[in-house]
Amino acid sequence: MKEQCGSGTHTQTGQKKPFCMRFFEKTTTLTLIASAIALYGMVGCKRSSTAPTVAKTAAAVSPVATSREYEIGDLDENGKIVVFSIGDRYQTLETEAALVFRNVGTDTEPQLRFDLTTRGGGHRAYSSVQGLLDDLAKTPELREVDFYGTCGGPPWYGIPEPEVDAFFEAMKEAGVELRELRPDGFINSICTCPDHNK
Repeated sequence: MKEQCGSGTHTQTGQKKPFCMRFFEKTTTLTLIASAIALYGMVGCKRSSTAPTVAKTAAAVSPVATSREYEIGDLDENGKIVVFSIGDRYQTLETEAALVFRNVGTDTEPQLRFDLTTRGGGHRAYSSVQGLLDDLAKTPELREVDFYGTCGGPPWYGIPEPEVDAFFEAMKEAGVELRELRPDGFINSICTCPDHNK
């Protein structure tokens, strides 16, 4: 994994803060998504003194409410369905569909999970790519989904690379576009930095 650090202006507060980007060395669409998310998400994280400095600006990240902890599939205090959560930070469904690919096991005993949330069908979880594909086949009009990540390592960190590659290849073959940016320009991400909201 590579790391690049620099400083940038926080798009919501206007404060200039250091940021770091961490991404896998293999260049894929996944790398580009993770890098775009990391540009904004790592604002406020500590910076490595040995990493090269880069100057970038990033798209805005949708505000993440932090009033209490929610599970994926819960309704928040505004009645919106939660599509992704980490601790007390979460994102709600803002378009027709959202997808999270995550490791619900450990680094040594990974267990993949796909969380698909749609306006018409609510939240459904799958433990295999095939299960996800079978359900997507029932809704052929669903060809664009908001794909959620984090500012640091991806939510699927620990899943073996062949399984990660198989997922992205299956989505491509099925004609499903995984959007890292919503139509309103917000990045589909949760920042895991402890001081992000300070």
